Amino acid sequence: MDFPSLWRIHGRHLRAKRIEDGDKLLAVQRYDFGKFIRAVAKVRSIRVDSLLREVFFEGHADLAQAVLALAPWPWLNHMGLEIHQPFDVLLHCLDDWSDGLNRIVGRPVQVEPISRFPASPALRRRVGAYTEILCLKLCLDGQVSILELFNIARPVDCLEIPMFVEADALDIACPRVASAVFANDTIQHYSIGLENRQAVESIHRQLWDFAKQWPKYQLVYDHPVANRHDGSFHTKVARLALGMELEFCAGPGPAGAGKI
Repeated sequence: MDFPSLWRIHGRHLRAKRIEDGDKLLAVQRYDFGKFIRAVAKVRSIRVDSLLREVFFEGHADLAQAVLALAPWPWLNHMGLEIHQPFDVLLHCLDDWSDGLNRIVGRPVQVEPISRFPASPALRRRVGAYTEILCLKLCLDGQVSILELFNIARPVDCLEIPMFVEADALDIACPRVASAVFANDTIQHYSIGLENRQAVESIHRQLWDFAKQWPKYQLVYDHPVANRHDGSFHTKVARLALGMELEFCAGPGPAGAGKI
């Protein structure tokens, strides 16, 4: 859809983001799509055991094993990342993302919005602004993956739009490689699914003690966070030098939130 038509429908949201002409919207959409395709590759390819043993808790085998004992699923629960265009605009143009992903992959990929809800008060305090979450379900080759997109109520004046290399040349499957497109994404994270709240609380206690001994790790929240909108219960830890954040999550999570 052309920009004047989008402005007539979504002008209030675009104005709040200070996206006031078609060129700026196109640049933001390209930026977001570049993050999206890299996130798709990561969430489909990163195994939890490799992420914990070889990357995040490298050199701390005992803790990695203790966490793995409470993490029964081999693949990520989801990957979270910030998106800069208003969600109403993204949903309006979601078919373009789906078509672009199909061209890159070379076979059909189903992209479906499954839930949209406010972020937890803890997350809103962390970023200093109202934040909304949109979850997308992707189906490819029989594997279902979830992306958790965050939209923070702040303008996009300072985005540096990079020139992306061709998709087939990307090293996007490696969790250690932090693509420049995620460099300023302070809420980008990998989420690892746990079976229940007790497992989250156990990991939080272990991480609390661990971070006291190893200051290169930092707990994001003092206590596990319950989000009443999607029924999830989670804690997060960051490894500062890697610019990497892990979430340990129990409950329905993105797939169980209020439907679109």
